[in-house]
Amino acid sequence: MAATITPTYTKQSWKQETIKIPWSEKISDLVRSGYAISALTVTISDSTGTSVNDAMLVGSTYSGTDLYITIKAGTDGESYNCRVQVTLTLTGYDNQKQEGDLKITVTDESAI
Repeated sequence: MAATITPTYTKQSWKQETIKIPWSEKISDLVRSGYAISALTVTISDSTGTSVNDAMLVGSTYSGTDLYITIKAGTDGESYNCRVQVTLTLTGYDNQKQEGDLKITVTDESAI
């Protein structure tokens, strides 16, 4: 089971936004220091576990120890799971793999 990334990301269905996930704390949990992010995989799934990447994931990248994920769309009232998988490398040592889950909630606020 993947660790939970907090807090939950709440968005409206029309909103498209890039979110930042700091990964430095997870990297600091490793036995050796000096690991760097070398790969990032992101999968957004609906409540049935079906990937909705085509509909909701615009793109993902990393810089230093920060992850950047651009998310769009979604259905009002639904929640989604965003699985983040990170590969870390350090010359002379085995690659390390870490993952976490971010809950995405879509809520269209009504006009006041």
